[in-house]
Amino acid sequence: MSTKQFIHSVRHLAALVVSGVAAVALMFMGFAMVEPLALKAQGESVDITITQMITGETSFSVDPTDVTMDNAIASISGGTSNGTSTFTVQSNSSSGYNVTLSFSDDPAMQSTSSSDTIPDYIQDAAEPDWSFGEETSGGSAQFGFGVVGATPSVVDGAFQDDGAGTCGGGGGSNTYPDSSQGCWSAPSTTALTILNRSDATTGLGDESSVLFRVHVPSNPSPAVPVGGYVATATLTVAEN
Repeated sequence: MSTKQFIHSVRHLAALVVSGVAAVALMFMGFAMVEPLALKAQGESVDITITQMITGETSFSVDPTDVTMDNAIASISGGTSNGTSTFTVQSNSSSGYNVTLSFSDDPAMQSTSSSDTIPDYIQDAAEPDWSFGEETSGGSAQFGFGVVGATPSVVDGAFQDDGAGTCGGGGGSNTYPDSSQGCWSAPSTTALTILNRSDATTGLGDESSVLFRVHVPSNPSPAVPVGGYVATATLTVAEN
């Protein structure tokens, strides 16, 4: 073999080696590119969780209404005026709800133009007490309230009666308050529980009312100066 032939053979062999190496490299590169697709093609399952919180709710579905008493009262000959605030409570709490009532001032009914007041209701004995104890001529004017619940069981025990003239102790009855019957209470700046339910409401909720009354006897003592008077009350509903 001549030198030329030898060099040609070596070059040819080198070319074959280079071609082989390139082919192997391309094969590995192709495998690396195809492998992820091959792995995904085999299938994979992943579980996920979806979380949603549902909170309990206890609220006034119908807010308490402002009250304008139903008539003006003459300052000397006297008279009686009434007003009602009605509201609805909805609660999905298994422990139920309670509603409290408090007043901003003591006495609650304040003059809008001076420091004069209408005295708070004067209870005969325990508070609340049976029937609105209207003062006779020469007595004191007074402002008080009563409660009417969706059912007697919703009304706090202090405002329940036994149907025979005794309030308190959860008597099981809730007589509609008027001048001769029902349970009446004096306003207080301390929150007083008026409704107390031990389970969730049904349907559209419990409609209840607070009844307010101002009574001025003839020739009241102390005198009630002429003018406007206003009381600010706060009703609060909460889950038991």
